[in-house]
Amino acid sequence: MKELSALENDLLELISHVKFKNVKCAFHDQLDRDSTSIKNSDKLVIPADKTTNFYNLSLDLYNKLLVDNITATYKATDTNVVNEINRDAKCLATKLDLADRIDIPAKKEAYITLKDHKPNFVAKPKCRLINPAKSELGKISKVILDKCNSKLLAVTKIQQWKNTMAVVSWFSNLANKSTTSFIFFDIVDFYPSITEDLLSQALNFALLNDAISEQDLDIVMHCRKSLLFYDGKPWVKKIIRRSIRCNHGKF
Repeated sequence: MKELSALENDLLELISHVKFKNVKCAFHDQLDRDSTSIKNSDKLVIPADKTTNFYNLSLDLYNKLLVDNITATYKATDTNVVNEINRDAKCLATKLDLADRIDIPAKKEAYITLKDHKPNFVAKPKCRLINPAKSELGKISKVILDKCNSKLLAVTKIQQWKNTMAVVSWFSNLANKSTTSFIFFDIVDFYPSITEDLLSQALNFALLNDAISEQDLDIVMHCRKSLLFYDGKPWVKKIIRRSIRCNHGKF
């Protein structure tokens, strides 16, 4: 536009007059040193599980910890199992009219974070196994279970807390705390310990209370068939029986 030609010329003139100068900044200097140190290191930088810490691990040690955590709850399988799970997922997605919007789960490799908040961490490190190869049907399953849980709470009148503030509020309103007993559980590896039998019993209880439909039941049961990928190979969960340590005490 002819009317803006003067503005264009002024902008081009500004560029020709740009000047640079060296600015000393201790923070940027430290970032440069840290970045160079990480790039030149022959060790891996592994994040902690619940803190902001990072740790240097050799490749051999990291692989050993990763394999130990995988083999504790998973076993190797073949591509036939992967294809079968994907076919079932496609069938469910088609019934929900979502087949054109749900992708096949990506074969993302598993990894670990370090539980540096655990006792004796240095001598005997504990890890959290992270499995990023999740089915997108899992999001639907979560919504189903949330609705199912809400219906069951309304029917059974059971007290349940979903966050810390809910527990604090409940505890603050308790009367005569000094004469009341409590029980607490130490559940180890809670998420991977939910077996098919335990899940089936819970869902059958939900069916008896009309809290879940047959189609929703199929979706939830399918989503428990999780796959893990390591070194390009698929793994499935083992059937493992776990124990829960129970203690009791006084407020």
